[in-house]
Amino acid sequence: MQIQTSRFGAVTIKAEDVLSFPEGLLGFNELRQFVLLDDPTDEIFAWLQSCEDANIAFPILEPELF
Repeated sequence: MQIQTSRFGAVTIKAEDVLSFPEGLLGFNELRQFVLLDDPTDEIFAWLQSCEDANIAFPILEPELF
C-alpha cells in the first residue's frame, strides 16, 4: 500500500503497520488511520502520519529520553 506524505513524499507501507483509531484523535476525529514513520534525518523523532491526509503528521519520541 502506498500513501502520500508532505514530509517524505510517497511511502510504501504494509497494511499490518496501519494503526486504527476508531474515534479518531482529539481534534482530528475524521482521521482514523495512521502509521509510524521513522525520520531518516533525526534519530530522536518519528512521525505518526495520517494515511488519509498527507499534511497531518504528529512528531513522537520515546518518553524515556526525558
